[in-house]
Amino acid sequence: MNASARRYPSIGMDGERFYLRRWLEPHANWFAHGIASGQFHSEICQNRLGTLAETLAQHAGFQRPAHDIVDPRDLIREKADDLDRRIDQVVDAIRAEVRPMISARRPLNFILAAAHDVNARADFLIRETDVTNIVREAVRDAIHPPRLARGGRAFG
Repeated sequence: MNASARRYPSIGMDGERFYLRRWLEPHANWFAHGIASGQFHSEICQNRLGTLAETLAQHAGFQRPAHDIVDPRDLIREKADDLDRRIDQVVDAIRAEVRPMISARRPLNFILAAAHDVNARADFLIRETDVTNIVREAVRDAIHPPRLARGGRAFG
């Protein structure tokens, strides 16, 4: 029985799909970071990941073409969605960390250091300038809360 005929019932996929995804996931993560930061265009990343998948499938001797085993668009989309979710969690964690410091009137450099520590614990998912902008926005909102219109909505 060859590797492609084996089944992995605990993960619900065959051997070719399991190994190809395992090989492509680090590259898909790298492309997702590039797409999220605006360095890469998503179609270019999908084409490059598809080419890499075909090359890996040929070298591994798989019976089916790689695009029949793993769709690069789905893999990059999955990684990008996961990255967006993690970034949103880090932004919420930064805001939760700095809110009590702002109300206690801590110095700005102290607040920024705490925000960058939160980002460091999350493996630097957010650029330094973006972390600084998040803190500045939180300070601005604490000092000058948004004005509300008659219906209770903020001007904007």
